[in-house]
Amino acid sequence: MGNASNYTARGNINPCVIVRQDTATDFGVLFCGANGLAIGIAQEGTKAAPIPSASTVAAANGDPIRVFGNGENCMVVLGGTVVAGDRLISDAAGAAVAVGAYASATPQNVVALAEEAGVSGEKIRCRVQIEIF
Repeated sequence: MGNASNYTARGNINPCVIVRQDTATDFGVLFCGANGLAIGIAQEGTKAAPIPSASTVAAANGDPIRVFGNGENCMVVLGGTVVAGDRLISDAAGAAVAVGAYASATPQNVVALAEEAGVSGEKIRCRVQIEIF
């Protein structure tokens, strides 16, 4: 049983990116910045059917968006190379990178564990696991 939740996008949010709480609104989310305090990962699908010239965002400002939370398995877009088992944090654009990508940042705000290997720009399966490392 999962615990994915519905939120409201505050700005355009792409599929499979790491998101954070928008502290200015109830249940609002924004894409997460570098090593930001994430609450989960955005839905895998786009808001429009996959046809030419259709929107490629998961949600535009004010749209509902599904966010995968602790214990959920989902896809996440990568911002760097990872291997299975890596703890993942957000890069500046909300993509997942391995812990240590911001080595000077302490603590590291982990959002998920990689369940497979991948390189920047790919989407991989992960398990959302929010923790401070």
